[in-house]
Amino acid sequence: ATVSKIMAKELPGYGFQRDALWKQSLAAAICARLIARKARYSKPDQAYIAGLLRDIGKVILDYYLTEQYKSIIEMVDSQNISFVEAEEKILGYNHGEIGAKIAEKWNLPQELVEAIAHHHDPEAEVINPKLVAITHVADAIVMMVGIHLGSDGLSYGFSSQAMEILGLDEFMLQDIMSELVNILTDEELIS
Repeated sequence: ATVSKIMAKELPGYGFQRDALWKQSLAAAICARLIARKARYSKPDQAYIAGLLRDIGKVILDYYLTEQYKSIIEMVDSQNISFVEAEEKILGYNHGEIGAKIAEKWNLPQELVEAIAHHHDPEAEVINPKLVAITHVADAIVMMVGIHLGSDGLSYGFSSQAMEILGLDEFMLQDIMSELVNILTDEELIS
């Protein structure tokens, strides 16, 4: 309940209207649970929470992005790098790292902290690579499906290593995407 209030705010630095990040986060949470089941991950509820909180750092960074947005977009375009890489170069950190700090302050388990921190970098050494891979793939699917794309949604990298960690192939990915769209349509998170 608390997270929904925090994530429902408008985030102009990321190009999110009111409720957009919240709906996108719900979609990522649902997708993470679907992936967890498909990959036979024993903690689908943990995957749900990781998907829900993966972009919590955007709420904090939005203030700084409002001022630096133009520089970040120019860097993404001119250097052909991801939004996350531009965040790191201009701000010195990215939204995953900030989200992990928030998760630590909330005393969340280290596995969740790392899933939030590395959801754009699933190759990083972590305690639970499978949870990080689930969170990464869920985030990527939400972007591919086009659910409330913010400014960073169009320059997103996808890790094939995450797919290998989870034992997923292209057909399984298509099944997950289809099931996600059906659920989100039923829940009226997309139209």
